Amino acid sequence: MCRNVALLNINQEKIDEDKLTKSRDRLIHRVPDFGANDILENIGLAHRRLSIIDLSNVANKPMISNDKNYILTFNGEIYNYVEVRSVLESKGYSLSTKSDTEVLQNLYIEYGEAMLQLLDGMFAFAIWDNLEKKLFVARDRVGIKPLFYSINNSRFVCAS
Repeated sequence: MCRNVALLNINQEKIDEDKLTKSRDRLIHRVPDFGANDILENIGLAHRRLSIIDLSNVANKPMISNDKNYILTFNGEIYNYVEVRSVLESKGYSLSTKSDTEVLQNLYIEYGEAMLQLLDGMFAFAIWDNLEKKLFVARDRVGIKPLFYSINNSRFVCAS
């Protein structure tokens, strides 16, 4: 189990990193391997990692794309990531990890929201698209990985 949090201040107010970190670390006793935040002014993504598939540091999250335009935080497992990885590689993608996280991120880059049709697994994730300035949040069809969210005033927050 991992822990992810996304916080978007719609009014463009800067993210309070201390609050984001406190939210991220509420489950540190269950997800001890790694924790990090990535903040771009009014969007913050945070992650606590329990390493399972790719144990290397390059698979840590939040994961930032090579072009720095996409940031992903992800809880779960993509069961068919090896097959989907082959599809991406056949389209010219060069993946540097063995993780399902990098596959998920590149699926979004290639297919956008239609990527969900290609996924088999249990997941909850948030992807910040810095080109479109939008946050895409999704969970698996059955809801095995929970995704909680709240909208109040000018703030959207979600966590799994």
